[in-house]
Amino acid sequence: MYSQALMSRFLNPSHAGDLDAPDGTGEEGNITCGDVVHLAIKVEDGFIVDARFRSQGCATAIASADALCELVTGTSLTAAEILDTDALSSRLDGIPPDRVNCASIVLDALGAAIEQVRSRRSVAGSDQVQPKPVVKGSGSEQQSVQVRKDG
Repeated sequence: MYSQALMSRFLNPSHAGDLDAPDGTGEEGNITCGDVVHLAIKVEDGFIVDARFRSQGCATAIASADALCELVTGTSLTAAEILDTDALSSRLDGIPPDRVNCASIVLDALGAAIEQVRSRRSVAGSDQVQPKPVVKGSGSEQQSVQVRKDG
């Protein structure tokens, strides 16, 4: 039913815990199954530099939260916003079809955290980071990434 990658993240999540002074937090839940995920992110210059989660939920919710924290660390807010359950499923070597909703609450929590970061920065007048996309690789290995511009 569950892949080895999903079970490994469920049993030994490396991103579980709290962040000191997060820039954004989001909490989402599913009243049908009882899953709740709290996600916190730390942002510098428009890039997520750390992400942590706390969760009370099933194996899929916990493993998805752990995988998401890994996926978003080092990415721009814009790139993090477009992640979907397919990206999580790929990282976890599959999510059972009847458990995709458990993974989607993690993405909703991330969306709320990013929205909070943007809202706070707009109020403070500091939401001026505009990362530029750069293409890496060639042919079928080509992918668009966001590059951090220092200085």
